[in-house]
Amino acid sequence: MRALSVLVVACFVLMLGTSNAQSPLPPSQQCGWPAVYAGGHFGPPTVRLAQYLLGGALHLANVNATGTLTNSTTLEIKQFQTSVGLQADGFLGPETWTALVAATILFATPRPSNDSVAAILGLQDSLTVNGFPTTMTGVFDSATITSLALFQQDRKDATCTNGTFVTTTTWHLLATGCNATGIFWFDAGWPQGSLSLETLTCLREQGGFRFATYECWVEQGPQGSFWPECVQNIANTWAAGYEAVGVYMFAQRYYDPIPQALWLLGNLTMHNVSYQAIMLDIEGDKWGEYTQEQNREFITSLRAVLEAEGVNVTVYCGDEWPHFFGKNFTTFSDLPLMYAHYDNIPSFYDFFPTYGGWDRPAGKQFWDGSQGESICNSGELDWDWSAKRFW
Repeated sequence: MRALSVLVVACFVLMLGTSNAQSPLPPSQQCGWPAVYAGGHFGPPTVRLAQYLLGGALHLANVNATGTLTNSTTLEIKQFQTSVGLQADGFLGPETWTALVAATILFATPRPSNDSVAAILGLQDSLTVNGFPTTMTGVFDSATITSLALFQQDRKDATCTNGTFVTTTTWHLLATGCNATGIFWFDAGWPQGSLSLETLTCLREQGGFRFATYECWVEQGPQGSFWPECVQNIANTWAAGYEAVGVYMFAQRYYDPIPQALWLLGNLTMHNVSYQAIMLDIEGDKWGEYTQEQNREFITSLRAVLEAEGVNVTVYCGDEWPHFFGKNFTTFSDLPLMYAHYDNIPSFYDFFPTYGGWDRPAGKQFWDGSQGESICNSGELDWDWSAKRFW
């Protein structure tokens, strides 16, 4: 027991030594806290963890961790905020999360108090959600220690790796699903203009970006148009040593899709552009002006032309999919899907599909650069993350 106690103290000291670091991080190392509030974008596991932790912090006799954000949960958030001197707005954001996990100290030894049962259940549930199955016992038992240690080692949680102590960092990694693996990339359209070889090299070296994709077809003009600056951007990206480079197409919805796809391919060929996939960017108000059947015909025609020329096709679309095409339109579910949620969390913790037949996305646009995150004089790029290579 003495050896275990020493390990616990070591984890605790290391946590104190790292929790206040304020140095700016490149996109590849950023990860925020989920924002849990009425009308927000999150999933049941995130809400369940919040409900378990709130139950423990407020010493509730019964914790009903359903994963659904109810009025009772919002009230509990407000009660906790009041108890720690925060504004009681019912918004479980970074400041409240930090206070909540700080109020939830879990050591394997000495044995946690009865008040910790809810938090332990939250720990066990979150470990399972993150791919480390743990039986829901409400006890910080040896099986939980083993799962927690494996999780901490897998996520490279430097604050603790032996499963004996749940640090603030560990709770954060459990809540977000962030990890040290995956691929960071960016996408840039015509508003960004030209990106120099120097800028792109800096983005790869300092930002940790490995992939990039560029808008080469824009919906400008009555027929859409090829964006010529993408040619040099793509050439510079290859020269800067990126692993993969793609193209994306923002089609003009008011015009026939077939000639647009052919003109895009023709321009790429004429300019000797080397790319590995074309992403169909499906967004904007114009899609809503057509019936779902018309939209299905449009996007299916785009795909058919591209694939007939041997192009790898991917899709970018979010919750608008059911509105544009119908919830049960699953014809594209075999293609890689990218979605957007600008929460600064490079993980798929928030993806719970109810459309299109997709069980899992291929990528997430996790930040849009609108809060001054520009690095390497690149302007406001969209930052993206993928769990693995998809093109």
